[in-house]
Amino acid sequence: MASLAGDTEDESLNLTHTEQFRPPRLR
Repeated sequence: MASLAGDTEDESLNLTHTEQFRPPRLR
């Protein structure tokens, strides 16, 4: 699960999915 890693690329592909667990690190 790359979502746990919190990679910038992963967040871009799964913004909505990442926001549910943790806020985007980009901001």
